[in-house]
Amino acid sequence: MSGGGNRRDTNLTATAAVATIAAGVAAGYALYRGVEWLLGSNESQENQPHQNHPHQQNQPNPYREQLRLPMIRRPQPITPHRFLRNQVIHVVNTVEQCQYSMKELKTHCDEYNVLGFDCEWNLEQESGRKSVALLQLASSRGLCVLIRLSELQYIPKELEAILEDASIIKVGVAPDGDAALLKNDYDGVRVASTLDLRFVAQEAKSSVMRKSSLAHMADEFLGVSLDKDPSIRCSNWEASTLTNAQIDYAATDAHVAIELFKYFAKKIDPTKKSEYIIENYFVNLIDEDFDYQNFEV
Repeated sequence: MSGGGNRRDTNLTATAAVATIAAGVAAGYALYRGVEWLLGSNESQENQPHQNHPHQQNQPNPYREQLRLPMIRRPQPITPHRFLRNQVIHVVNTVEQCQYSMKELKTHCDEYNVLGFDCEWNLEQESGRKSVALLQLASSRGLCVLIRLSELQYIPKELEAILEDASIIKVGVAPDGDAALLKNDYDGVRVASTLDLRFVAQEAKSSVMRKSSLAHMADEFLGVSLDKDPSIRCSNWEASTLTNAQIDYAATDAHVAIELFKYFAKKIDPTKKSEYIIENYFVNLIDEDFDYQNFEV
């Protein structure tokens, strides 16, 4: 009897040990799957546009079926400046993508009515240049939309509405020149309310020269070094797929433009919103060509 009892006790102990190990393995696997799902969920969300309202979550996302390239968030920017850490890039190749991105961009403009504005095109020996291939718009919240006009071949109405909206200020260096090119290349589209950043720098009492480039002001006032490698600047902007270097170059130019405006606006009056700054300091300089000789430094 005692021998049988010992065997039963041993069997029970072994069974309990196996059950304990099995439970531990199951719990560990469940934890692993949970962490894997969480990381996958975060990665997926990082490559989706911001959702501003709960009801928008069911809206079809035209970027969903594409590779990671058309939508990029840089957790570690090329430069140390803090604003690039929040940069999100939409590369627009289709009308559906344009509609989606313009809706989000308009929401950002309702909060801060200024956009960084720039264009890229290919050079041509005979005519000097081809039609504008890429239009860049950047919001104060770090959304940079790169619209591939060479793919679209026209200006979708959602984009046209933002370009022609006089209440949305488009800032850059010589933005009126880019606006003229768009008008010439795309059926007379009007880019309303351009503002040269050199006007804003001059009002903020920041040193500026007539030939000050965006790169010069970015370095002097933001501490950001822009890569102006000719192999990128003069690259093929009509290529079937833009390289990461081209995307970085184009998005950062537009993003730096809006950040320069924000920097100068704070120097002019840190207590006022962008609408007040525009209305009280620059209303007569909208759509004007900057002429350094007419201004004191």
